Order: sequence, then structure tokens, then C-alpha cells
Amino acid sequence: MEPMPVEIALPPQRDDFLWDRHLLPDVKLHVENFGIPVLDAVRGGHDRTMNERSATKPEIAVERTTAHIPLYKVLLHNDDQNTMEHVVKSLMKVFRFGQAESERIMLEAHRSGMALCIIEPLEQAEHHRDQLRSFSLISSIEQA
Repeated sequence: MEPMPVEIALPPQRDDFLWDRHLLPDVKLHVENFGIPVLDAVRGGHDRTMNERSATKPEIAVERTTAHIPLYKVLLHNDDQNTMEHVVKSLMKVFRFGQAESERIMLEAHRSGMALCIIEPLEQAEHHRDQLRSFSLISSIEQA
């Protein structure tokens, strides 16, 4: 079964540059995306489909590669100046961790001297380190 061609009639007053160059190609492209032949009265008067149009384009071999962004650890260090409550509230504000996760990180830093908060790309790691420092906490970043 052969698809029925769709004709696009031009309004009598709109056969100008704007209609020809801007509006008509959008209409034809929209209809052609569905594989329906379009009678091209403005540019040659022949029927063409999406398959015929794409067959004229050369095939280009594209090799896709995946780039891995290096990740960095945000580390919280133990200090004797800040209270445990201040450290927990600061972690909750900076990382949006829950109370339990913030307390776990704070206790790990208190007991072992340092705790891993999160692993993320460099720019985010630097931002979080700076936020922790703004709460007067000692923090650093290192490559994961």
C-alpha cells in the first residue's frame, strides 16, 4: 500500500520570502519525520520521503568514548575547638545529611582523627570543603 501524498497549499498573500524560507520548511520537516511523502510545490514539485532524503546523506562513523571525571574525597578532621553538636549541625547544613549520618561522621572523626564525608568531583569537593571551613571546621580534599 503506497502512502498518500500530502499537499501543502500556500495562501495567496503569503507566497513571500518569510513563508518560503522560514515557515514552510518547518511544516515539511514535521510531516516528513513521519515518512509521509510531501508534494514540494515551492522547490521543484517532486514527492520525497524521509527515507529518500536520508539516503543521500553519507554515513559517518562516530566513535563514542566515555570520559571519567576524577573524584575527590572530602575529609573532616578532628578538632578540639568545636562542640560535637556544632559539628553535627554543620554537616547537616553543608551536605544535607540526616542526623544519624552526621553523628556517625562526627564520631568517626573524633575517634580516628579524620572521617570521609563524601566522594565527588573536584569543584563540588572544593565547595563543600570551603563550606565546612566557613563553619570553623578543619577539612581537606584528596583524590579518591
